[in-house]
Amino acid sequence: MAASLFSVWLTIKRRIACWPVGLVGVAAYFGLFFWKGLYLSAALYALFLAMAGAGLRRWLQERRAQAAMHELVHEVATA
Repeated sequence: MAASLFSVWLTIKRRIACWPVGLVGVAAYFGLFFWKGLYLSAALYALFLAMAGAGLRRWLQERRAQAAMHELVHEVATA
């Protein structure tokens, strides 16, 4: 629970560290639920983990595209 709250706080502060913290927290919950035999809850957290991974991948792609756009604008402005 603390990892989830910390991840939300980092998201509010717009820190990159929120992704690893969130992924680790969700993975820990998945492992705990699976180990305890709570397979439906484990499946739900597996879905959360997949969604978080897809979100991280998309966020990184958009961040790279934005950085490339800033470089292009800078090159055009200084030319």
